[in-house]
Amino acid sequence: MARGHIGRVHLIAVAGFMICRWGIFLISSLLGSWALAQAQAIHIRALYDDRSFIPQVLIPFQVQGDLITSGAKIRKLDVVDAKQNKISESCKGIVDPYYPSIFLIKCTEPSNFHIKLELELAGKGYALSYRDLKVIQPGEGLVVVDPNPTLDLTNWNAGRALYNTLCNECHLPGPRSTKKGATVSRIQLGIKSIKEMQRSDLKALTEKQLKQIEVYLGKP
Repeated sequence: MARGHIGRVHLIAVAGFMICRWGIFLISSLLGSWALAQAQAIHIRALYDDRSFIPQVLIPFQVQGDLITSGAKIRKLDVVDAKQNKISESCKGIVDPYYPSIFLIKCTEPSNFHIKLELELAGKGYALSYRDLKVIQPGEGLVVVDPNPTLDLTNWNAGRALYNTLCNECHLPGPRSTKKGATVSRIQLGIKSIKEMQRSDLKALTEKQLKQIEVYLGKP
């Protein structure tokens, strides 16, 4: 994966002005009339380098900071055309269903756009934006390389779903998993020898499903 960078983020609020520096900013609480109620540090980080911002490439971003650490979830994601100041027709965004701090943007053509997010924590809403992003055609001779050329995406996705359903409560989710690199034989040994793993749903896993979990844990 190419190196990421932290982009400029701006506070959205009805009342008050706040200064944003180096991608770290203060965020407003949206209560009723969206009045300014409290402030917390948070930022958005692009997980791919600018050179990967080209049409038809799925670009991942991550929200980081105090709110996310406290359990905030993205409740709304808008991609806004920077020139027309309306929802983009060529760029769309989705929130990763398994990693609530990550969202993905894909544009079908060169575009200038802003990202607007709403987060929710304990019944309170928070708004933030990531502005002035550009998707351009790749330069002549540029080759975009798949960051995971050997990854079996079909089985990886299946393994991720199984792991999130059966395993992450005890072994932590995704990149924080305590079982990174676990093989089929290690998982089978655990099911046979560890009391907490001698559950009917784990015993019912097929060889194919265990292999899918192994694929996922190779690169969670």
